[in-house]
Amino acid sequence: MKVVLYANERSEPASKNLQRVIEACIPSNCLEVFGNSHDFSQRIYQIPRKIDVAVLFAQNHNQLSKLISLKDFLMDVRIILILPDREHLTVIKGHTLSPSYTSYVDSNITDVATVLMKMISRLSVISGASTSKA
Repeated sequence: MKVVLYANERSEPASKNLQRVIEACIPSNCLEVFGNSHDFSQRIYQIPRKIDVAVLFAQNHNQLSKLISLKDFLMDVRIILILPDREHLTVIKGHTLSPSYTSYVDSNITDVATVLMKMISRLSVISGASTSKA
């Protein structure tokens, strides 16, 4: 199981809080954290990718645009997307990433943790079922 967190500007309180919540949910060896778009892009370009879930925290529209530019490399990854605002055009733009779950900067971050835990448990069941059939 591999989860990646992209939270640019990790010094921001919201980014720190998100990272703490996610670290409390999953083992550290299952989490990769990226604090800038260049490093995150390099990780996404790696083949094989072997990423099960990506938590993408777009704190502003510029970051959201950079994430959208990577959408072809994220097609096989379950995405939890945190948008900078609830504006209609922002939501439409964010949905081009086909997120499994969408939240917002001003939302309760524990919801993201709950969704992440459900995704992980479902993926564990699926991967356990596929390995037991072999």
